[in-house]
Amino acid sequence: ELPKSPSYKHLNRILPVFIFSFLRANTVNVSISLLLNLSGMDRHKCFQALKRVNGIFPEYVKRDRKQVVLGKVRMIKVSFGLDSGFFESATKILQRFWEFLCNTGDNIIAGTIAALALLSVHSNLPVLRVCEKIGISQSAIIYQIRNKLLKRLNLTGFKTFRQAKNMLTSEVLDKVVGIKS
Repeated sequence: ELPKSPSYKHLNRILPVFIFSFLRANTVNVSISLLLNLSGMDRHKCFQALKRVNGIFPEYVKRDRKQVVLGKVRMIKVSFGLDSGFFESATKILQRFWEFLCNTGDNIIAGTIAALALLSVHSNLPVLRVCEKIGISQSAIIYQIRNKLLKRLNLTGFKTFRQAKNMLTSEVLDKVVGIKS
């Protein structure tokens, strides 16, 4: 048992932040919402605590996010039995669009990259199944494609994957990334 001291006063609040940082540094998928629930802190205080703890876990700050995302894409490939062309396309797409997507969560980036790679290899796997596998909503991917990719490429008209399949294949994958379909 810890002695009664002001420095241990909020240990039950700060401990989840340490555990969260440790797990994220070791590429275990833990959500911010879970951290908020366990710590009992509001979002602002939680992020302040994360900043302080990141000094202790420099691995989390300096982790190679591209490799984390590719690991998630590889997990999708294995889970659904996709061929190596899927992973090669995903790698090219990630390299090309990293700057557009890097300011969002790893799972959302992986889902977006996987959705575009599925189009490039003409897979019939529904994007919704990929979303369910990695724990994100399909609307998050639609938002990323519409607002982060297509807007920056000055392309309009995207509503759903089914409707915009040809545009995404010809305008984005073929011309921008260089993946011939």
